[in-house]
Amino acid sequence: MIAKKHVPLTRAQRALLQKAQAIADLTKVDISHLEDVSPEFRLMRLQLAINRMVIAEIVSRYTLIDEILSDLIARYFFKVPKKSIHFQKLWRTKKFSNFSHHILDGIFLLKKMAIVQAIKPIPGEIVGAIHRINSIRNAFAHSFFPENRKEHRKSRKVYTRARISVLMKASKHLSRMLTWRLAILREEPSEVGQSDRWGHI
Repeated sequence: MIAKKHVPLTRAQRALLQKAQAIADLTKVDISHLEDVSPEFRLMRLQLAINRMVIAEIVSRYTLIDEILSDLIARYFFKVPKKSIHFQKLWRTKKFSNFSHHILDGIFLLKKMAIVQAIKPIPGEIVGAIHRINSIRNAFAHSFFPENRKEHRKSRKVYTRARISVLMKASKHLSRMLTWRLAILREEPSEVGQSDRWGHI
């Protein structure tokens, strides 16, 4: 096996690394120097780090799905150039900025899903996955102890690697399906043909 060549960090990379390490230490997610922590606080420090890493991942996945649903809704109500992946020109208009800031930003995830569902029916598996991710996000966003919430009280398996792995795989699959749906919307109807169905990836 050929060893990887060690490439020194650039000045910009070193500066960003220092920033990342400072934030990791500030938010108590840096566990690389656990021996420097007083023994009576080590378990607490580890649990706190796990909690915050899990919360960050869940919120990131939730936000991505929310963003994709918002994109689908915006493309339904506004004319977007074919194959465009952003709304740069529309953002310059008052109509679109008002729609985004005063309508989309005020709609929660499940309501956005309902709007997309009304535009074009969504398969039950996607609806169920969105509900589960929304439930888990709410548990972490509104509880210091999400394992005590009714839906998790029985198993109390909230922070396990297996549970987080399943969540990540489900949300990744869901994101792919919704992203594929966006790709379909960017194609000309003649190019889409019979492949325009949710279940095809």
